[in-house]
Amino acid sequence: MTGAVSEKLQETLFELNRVEEREQKFREENRAILSAISAMSGASNKIEVFNTLLKVIERYVAFDNALVLTRNKDTEDTYSCLVSTSPDVERFSWWDGNTFSRCVGGQTVILYAPERVNEFSLLSEGDFQLCRSALITGMAVNASESILLLFSSERGGFDPKAQQVIERFRPLIERTIIDIDYRERLQCLVSVKTQELTASRQRFRDFAKTAGDWFWEINNNLQFTYLSSPSNESYTAEPQTIMRNSIASLK
Repeated sequence: MTGAVSEKLQETLFELNRVEEREQKFREENRAILSAISAMSGASNKIEVFNTLLKVIERYVAFDNALVLTRNKDTEDTYSCLVSTSPDVERFSWWDGNTFSRCVGGQTVILYAPERVNEFSLLSEGDFQLCRSALITGMAVNASESILLLFSSERGGFDPKAQQVIERFRPLIERTIIDIDYRERLQCLVSVKTQELTASRQRFRDFAKTAGDWFWEINNNLQFTYLSSPSNESYTAEPQTIMRNSIASLK
């Protein structure tokens, strides 16, 4: 009887140690996630945001390359690369398929033979030297669908433990991808608006040069910031001279 009680006690202590180890691991992961979120808030571009995420993941999962694919499901049929760790994987082309759909739906998938999967069918034989195995997860936010792919150059480079880590890190991954996608779209919008403003200003200046009247811009201090100089203007002062004065000084 004493032996049975002792054996039961040993089993209980062993299980208790396992529970404590898991709790310690989860506390470390939570600290890593909070640290990453803090670092992302100070990131100045999408590359820094992406690298912050990867630094957290690589503490628990070994991989060689990574990239994020994205598309607008309402307007785009194929995925394009949003950010990557290397130009070698950024140039890859992708098909859509069941695997990506499962990942967007919330699953995390390990591929031990990516060459057999439809999404990887556009890759060349040489490309598979970089991705002999893959770990994939995804997400959908409104009309945007995004995929995170981790690549290993080794067969069997990922195991179920790595899959579980990615599952636990999904909230951080989702936040990161949303942040990267927002920065990318904002940058595109700023670029478009800047081009439109530049073109609009050039059209105005071209028109001003051909007009018989004066066109000018002034700031809050009533000082000239822009002054046209039509060829038939009878005012004898040079535009550069006038620009140094305020509108109230003209007589």
